[in-house]
Amino acid sequence: MKKVVIRLMSSLIIGVMVLTGCNAETSNTDISNTETSNTSQPASASPAASVYPTKPVKIIIGRSAGGSTDIVARSIQPYVSKYLGQNIVIENIPDAGGKIAFRQVFQSEPDGYTLLFCGPPSDILAEVVEEVTDYSFREFVPIYNVGGGDAVVFITSPNTGINTLDELIEKAKSEPITIAKTTGVNVGDLSLSMFIKATGIPAENLIMVPYGGASEIITAVMGNHTTIGMPQPVAVAELVNKGELNALVTFSQRPSPSLPDVITFDSVYPGNSYSQLTALFAPPGTSPEVQAVLEDAFRKAIADSEFIATYKDTITLEEMDSKELAKAVDDLYNLANMSKEAINEFVLQQ
Repeated sequence: MKKVVIRLMSSLIIGVMVLTGCNAETSNTDISNTETSNTSQPASASPAASVYPTKPVKIIIGRSAGGSTDIVARSIQPYVSKYLGQNIVIENIPDAGGKIAFRQVFQSEPDGYTLLFCGPPSDILAEVVEEVTDYSFREFVPIYNVGGGDAVVFITSPNTGINTLDELIEKAKSEPITIAKTTGVNVGDLSLSMFIKATGIPAENLIMVPYGGASEIITAVMGNHTTIGMPQPVAVAELVNKGELNALVTFSQRPSPSLPDVITFDSVYPGNSYSQLTALFAPPGTSPEVQAVLEDAFRKAIADSEFIATYKDTITLEEMDSKELAKAVDDLYNLANMSKEAINEFVLQQ
């Protein structure tokens, strides 16, 4: 098993920006290609007392469809369904930076039929910095971590004339630029803190524009509404390969499998990188029996030969079992607490 390591030098955290918004209440639902059944019918017995699962399982994602978390979830969806023996229903609730989704799962019955698929450290960072009190990732039951390694990538439209990291730095030092980022506190803010500290670009020259997720960020950049955007590599790889977007730099610890030719910021400015989880959680109080069934299904899905052959070059797999994921969550809380003061100071300047 690989463990995700979050590496962030304390000297980097000089100020990042939190922008919240996106109060729309739309959601998107998808069902894997297996036989459907009635999701509203109550189970005849508790999961611990009966054979779990006996009906479809809903996975809620607090990000919009087409983003990196959504792509990973939908990629593994049919394989988990195969080993779980039930439909997997995916529902996107990107409102309020994912907080509505987190609250909904947190307050759900701990019966294994409503789960959360998300991408810390963004979600834990937001919880700590914004002092959220109605849910806690420490109280969610960890199931399995699927992906990781990747961090955000800076993208531009070819129309901007910005084709390299050096050209971006030069422009940002001379004039303000607009940056499309996911709403709320997230890893985009960590990336920007590294960018500002390492390059000496004035923080006031980086103007944040919040969007609901990667698909909206991509649209903003391609439409020349913002200078750059900060999605995950997997969400833009196809467009970059077609030449419709420029990928300038990624903040991961190693090159992304989705964009292997894109340089890492760490290779130019050593000590500036981090890694991200893509993990499944269950509501507080979920039984060890249900936890074990879900963990086993995800483990088998990731080991499935068809899944590996299809996605080995596009998804960075960073498997963690429930115990390893719980330890990673604790580490992310330490990172978030370390970053909190600097982030709040930056927000007060806006």
